[in-house]
Amino acid sequence: MVSYLQSLPSIVLINKLIINLSPHKFIVLRFLDVHSMKGLDENKLKNLQASPEDEFKVRHLNILYNPEVDKCFCLLEAPNLEAVRKNHEKLGIKCDWITEVKTTA
Repeated sequence: MVSYLQSLPSIVLINKLIINLSPHKFIVLRFLDVHSMKGLDENKLKNLQASPEDEFKVRHLNILYNPEVDKCFCLLEAPNLEAVRKNHEKLGIKCDWITEVKTTA
């Protein structure tokens, strides 16, 4: 497996995922945010998670939610915190907070 990864110079895995699409490099970070579920239901959340990367280079990895407490937690890949904010604003969602995170998987 290591030799296979070494044969792919366009992808390097470190603490952050670096995608080298010559001649441009994009650093993809992971973010966790929380916001209200106002206007969202399970179908909308599933559609958001299944949607492709948007124009801000944001991709939903997982969405956790609890309608009883009106909270939604999004785990996202994005180039920066501002991209996450813009992604949510486009959907009419104001995040309570957004933070960069590291994951074990």
